[in-house]
Amino acid sequence: MISGRGRTRIRAPRRAFGRAGEKNEFEIQWEILQNALQEIHEKNAGTLSFEQLYRASYKIVLRKDGDLLYERVKVFEEQWFAGKVMPTIRKLITSNLVNVAAGGVSGTAANERRLTGEQFLEGLKASWTDHNLCMGMTTDVLMYMDRVYCGDNRKASIYTTAMGLFRDHILRSPLLDNSSMITFDILNSVILDQIGMEREGDVINRHLIRSVIYMLEGLYETDAENESDKLYLTVFEPAFLQASRKFYQAECQTLLRDSPAGTWLRQAKRRLEEEADRCDTTIAHFTSRKIQKVVEQELISSHLNEFLAMEGSGLQAMIENDRFEDLSILYQLITRIDAGRGPLKIALQGRVVQLGLEINKIIASGEFETPVVAEDTKPEAEEDEAEGAKKKAKPMNAAAKQTLAAIKWVDEVLQLKDKFDNMWKKCFNEDTILETAITKSFSDFINLFDRCSEYVSLFIDDNLKRGIKGKTEVEIDEVLDKATTLLRYIQDKDMFERYYKKHLAKRLLLNKSESTDVEKQMISRMKLEIGNSFTTKLEGMFKDVTMSEELTQNYRNHINNLGDKDHKQIELRGTPTILQLASRNAKITRFIQGILSQRS
Repeated sequence: MISGRGRTRIRAPRRAFGRAGEKNEFEIQWEILQNALQEIHEKNAGTLSFEQLYRASYKIVLRKDGDLLYERVKVFEEQWFAGKVMPTIRKLITSNLVNVAAGGVSGTAANERRLTGEQFLEGLKASWTDHNLCMGMTTDVLMYMDRVYCGDNRKASIYTTAMGLFRDHILRSPLLDNSSMITFDILNSVILDQIGMEREGDVINRHLIRSVIYMLEGLYETDAENESDKLYLTVFEPAFLQASRKFYQAECQTLLRDSPAGTWLRQAKRRLEEEADRCDTTIAHFTSRKIQKVVEQELISSHLNEFLAMEGSGLQAMIENDRFEDLSILYQLITRIDAGRGPLKIALQGRVVQLGLEINKIIASGEFETPVVAEDTKPEAEEDEAEGAKKKAKPMNAAAKQTLAAIKWVDEVLQLKDKFDNMWKKCFNEDTILETAITKSFSDFINLFDRCSEYVSLFIDDNLKRGIKGKTEVEIDEVLDKATTLLRYIQDKDMFERYYKKHLAKRLLLNKSESTDVEKQMISRMKLEIGNSFTTKLEGMFKDVTMSEELTQNYRNHINNLGDKDHKQIELRGTPTILQLASRNAKITRFIQGILSQRS
């Protein structure tokens, strides 16, 4: 035994763990993942082990190779798009689709265009669906990379990056090497063409278009994924609104040239309903207000005045022929574009004044039918000889003609008001703005008639003298309402007061009033409309009548108590009242003075 020698330890040789070793380890794990991605994209993922794949990605990230794995996955997806997806999509793009996208005319029937367009959309939808499915499974496999590497380095998740790759390598992929046209151009034109065909009455696959729209709503301009940067908002929606604007401009011109106003109203209403439904079922709901704004501008606002002025079908014809349905639609459409109802308000005011001035003109000229009074019939012998001869008409006196004209004018004005009131309730939803406009128009044309105060007073006078005879309380209230309505329009209340006092005085002095209670009801209504200062004098006239009746009764009692009666004694039976005779009989005047002195 050799002294000085101890026992030695034998160490195992070290493994070469330099960069070369780590590289080999990455490639081994990447090969596992790459094969798995291939299987996933080829829809053979059923044989894969999630645990093994998760461990492979975990090892790569743990060895600080997350950036390399991230880039390898991106390259894999780009190669898959270029080699597998785009060739399939290019086969679906026909020359007709390219021509339509370039703004030309396809030259093919709508049905053929619809079919080729649907085939293209089906292919693109299938590619998008497969991509989402594959990236969903890929994200599960690379979960550790997303959580650690992407989170620490503030990078977009692999799913978000893959969506961006679909945007850049599918939708923005050039169709030809020497062409600037991309897949997105074809997609936009196909969707817009399909919508255009539906507007023309064809049936399209709404569900298919909706699926593609979902794709555009899920893709963004950048990986930052700002809500305002959705491809739907930045690329499709502007093109949709522009194409819709052109379509409705052309349609409005066609309607203006070939159709009556009623057709235009119904078409505009139908288009608004269609666009609202389209946004709910085919494209995005948040486009609804924007596309309705386009329809309102191009189909309603742009040529509204021309449609309203159409001869035979415009606003004038709607009013004259009581086309309530057309007027209701018109109100609904104008309410959408103008909260102040400006165009409709102006048109209604003009028409009311025009019709009112026509009434004023006819009444002022006396060119209206008047009843005639026939003379007493002749003896039978003379009738036989003058058989077939017309009876002579007895001419009316001036006062009767004036009263008849007043009644005719009031009736015509009230009929016109009833017409517009009925229209306002049935067609204009009792709109206060239009109510004010109509009221002002009636006031305008009524006060342009210089005899309006006199005629309203004559109308009341005729009804209170004989017009209410035999009528019920309800019918009497209707007459008083009509009179109050017209009084409300009259601006020169002082002129009306003079005429009314004159007519009331005659009724009271001549005892022509049919009912004192109705007279007082009329004055009460005037008090509410005009005020106490106006009716004070009228109420004083009734007090005078009461005093006259009292004095008359006192005078009658005085005469009866004289004792001896002679032929010169005044007979009171059937005689006028004291108020009527005081100015014509000195004896009665002295008696009144005596009574008054006793009271004082």
